[in-house]
Amino acid sequence: MTYFVCVVQMGQMSKRPLSEVQSVCDDIADLSNPEEVKNFLKFIAVITREIEKMNLERKPVFGRISYSNLY
Repeated sequence: MTYFVCVVQMGQMSKRPLSEVQSVCDDIADLSNPEEVKNFLKFIAVITREIEKMNLERKPVFGRISYSNLY
């Protein structure tokens, strides 16, 4: 799970330059919020099923995992 959190949050950080945000935490999933955690876990459940399917089909897994925050 930590891997997915890191990948998603790094992707979110890369969307806007620091000069455009008020805080380094802007636009980053706040996983201290229980509702956000529930939403993130549902999202990752779908992603892991897709990855498992691709692995079984011996297809490469590539690209960025784009998650939309609740807030």
